[in-house]
Amino acid sequence: MKDLTIHFILDKSGSMQSIWDDAIGGFNAFRSKQVSEPGRTLLSLTLFDNTVAEAHPALPIAEIADLTRATYVPSGGTALYDAIGSTIERAQGTEIAGVPLVVVLTDGLENASRRFTRASLAALISAKKLTGWEFLYLGTTPENWADAEAIGAAPMSFRADAAGTAGAFAAAAQHAAAVRRK
Repeated sequence: MKDLTIHFILDKSGSMQSIWDDAIGGFNAFRSKQVSEPGRTLLSLTLFDNTVAEAHPALPIAEIADLTRATYVPSGGTALYDAIGSTIERAQGTEIAGVPLVVVLTDGLENASRRFTRASLAALISAKKLTGWEFLYLGTTPENWADAEAIGAAPMSFRADAAGTAGAFAAAAQHAAAVRRK
């Protein structure tokens, strides 16, 4: 089993309000599942709406606290490209355990980024993939999936409801397990 560094980028824009508790529970279940996996795992968490905030830098996964309604509050727009690009930039200057895996979960489309464009993000992701980085993009609509493909991330779909959100986080956990086994 390989070590893994997971950079989780979680949408907290206003449209996530309908699955607020599901996103919290899904992330916490994902984190819990990764704690029990063999090998060393580091986890960083980026939350975004109109702005991008690093909730946790890459730390041993057992040190990352669960999300709560106080630490994850949906509001605002979707600075998706800035969240992904900023996370990659921050990760370049930090310790990486094994394979770097970037996981993006969003229910919306880009509408608020100021630093990164689709083209600049695609170039950054392409360069990282050449060095072994993996990218998983969980989105709710065909437009999300087209966006994921345009930037070079592997798209997976989910429904923005309780079962769909739980399934998305479970799929992310399965993908992380598959990356460990490569």
